[in-house]
Amino acid sequence: MLKKLNIRIIAIIGGGVIILVIILLLIFTIRGKNSKMEELQTQVDDLSWQVDTYGDVVEVYTVITSKKSGEVFDKSDIDTMVLPTSQISDQFVTNLEELKNCIYKIDVEPGVPLTKGLFFREVLTQTDRYADVVADLFPVGAKVGDYYDYYRK
Repeated sequence: MLKKLNIRIIAIIGGGVIILVIILLLIFTIRGKNSKMEELQTQVDDLSWQVDTYGDVVEVYTVITSKKSGEVFDKSDIDTMVLPTSQISDQFVTNLEELKNCIYKIDVEPGVPLTKGLFFREVLTQTDRYADVVADLFPVGAKVGDYYDYYRK
């Protein structure tokens, strides 16, 4: 009888320890999930602040590969990117039809948003030169085929 009582007491104590361990595991799991939810809520609040600050986004265009000055614009070399409307001016290209038959004025790298000022429409041939310019200084890295604008002061 005493043996049965000892077994019952040990079983009750063991059961209590197991229940206590389960309760502690649940508490730590809930705390971990709460901290993760707080972290995610902070990220949501930060993104909401960014949306409120910068506003909606507009799709603009950039090049896929580097373009040299003098190259003719080609729609197949274009990729889209988004910018906040607060950073957009009327100079950004939002319609590719505006660039039909245009030529790059300067070198353009991928990731640079295309603006209307990067292009000109006139195709210059060798017979379209109005003046023969002799320059005594050449830009570093000048290569055959590069275009440079010379201005009189």
